[in-house]
Amino acid sequence: MPWLGHAIPLIRDNLAFIASLRRDYGPLVEITLQPGTRTVIVQNPELIRFMLKDLGPSLDKGRFFEKMGQLLGDSVVTAAGLAHRNKRRQLQPAFAREEIARYVDIMRDEADAAVCGPRSTPRPPQGCCAASADGATTA
Repeated sequence: MPWLGHAIPLIRDNLAFIASLRRDYGPLVEITLQPGTRTVIVQNPELIRFMLKDLGPSLDKGRFFEKMGQLLGDSVVTAAGLAHRNKRRQLQPAFAREEIARYVDIMRDEADAAVCGPRSTPRPPQGCCAASADGATTA
């Protein structure tokens, strides 16, 4: 099915496919995912930084993100250009080191609830899957 281009190997094992592109062709390669559409895979930290910082407002994310924006709304993921930059700046404070540290307890509680069920009784600080004296974990 040559009209599918590189889509099949990408779907089969996307990480292995992307790694093989760098190994076989280098850090910048063009692939075909659908007829008539160019997709460029960039795997070089300096080029990625240049694209995101210097070219970001002028880069076109492509039809996929355009269609996703129509479906899901204009979010930081789907927005392009200045709209993306403004949305990213709105979210940036939530990713400060102090804020992420605050999320640890919330994430632990959510993980405990997923494993142990809803919180009905107080749990030890290390979570409901705490190690017993013999080293076994309990859930």
